[in-house]
Amino acid sequence: INVDARSVTTAVRVGPNSVGNYLFNVDLKLPKLTNTAKTTAGWSGFASAVGAEIANVYQSRITAPYIYNFGIGLTCGGYGTGCVYNTIEIGVLWGNKVNLELSAKTATGWCNENLFINGRFSHSVSEGTHVSGCYHIFIHGYDDTDGGPNNNVFLKPSIEGDQPQYLLNIWGEFNKFVNPRMEVVGDVYLYFYAPSGFATQGNCIDSGYITQPFNVTNAGSGSVQGNFLVNNHKGGEVRDRKSTR
Repeated sequence: INVDARSVTTAVRVGPNSVGNYLFNVDLKLPKLTNTAKTTAGWSGFASAVGAEIANVYQSRITAPYIYNFGIGLTCGGYGTGCVYNTIEIGVLWGNKVNLELSAKTATGWCNENLFINGRFSHSVSEGTHVSGCYHIFIHGYDDTDGGPNNNVFLKPSIEGDQPQYLLNIWGEFNKFVNPRMEVVGDVYLYFYAPSGFATQGNCIDSGYITQPFNVTNAGSGSVQGNFLVNNHKGGEVRDRKSTR
């Protein structure tokens, strides 16, 4: 499906975006999605446009083979209920300002207990270096009065390249990345944020092919602690050790 994201807010949605309703126990493969409006560097005019949204879905298996050049490639979350207990297989998320987003879509929604398998996350070198607001994976709450998603697992994602501002931007608890590939030229930039009254803790990057030192930024007035970077034999040094215990 070719989409002009200047006029289409969300190209494909799986599940209802209405509070309290949900979709249960489906097995679905999404189409290949391309934003035809992006012809130059940047995402002006469609920074919030979504390629595919998985909303209020329970206990399902969904495959996203290819999403290209949207403001947000794939987003998962709950509107007044959850996006939970799903297995989501990812092919390629390429050139989206945020390639993958997990978030609560309302103050009473959540996005927990999902398994994400594989995934090639990348941006074109034409976007420049450390583009502001550009992330491969962004995990966050609804607003600063809410905690973020928890206990999601990412199995063998390939999170590469030096273009994003941060490879991972995490606001939440106990999310785990197992054997990721983080092959970059510069540092592996990570960002952890906690709003007042909440904790971002227990997030873990376990093993994987990681070629450069971690460069970690902790922010927010909440508690950011106990985020683990373990068994990283290549490039396992951490520039800012405040986030590791």
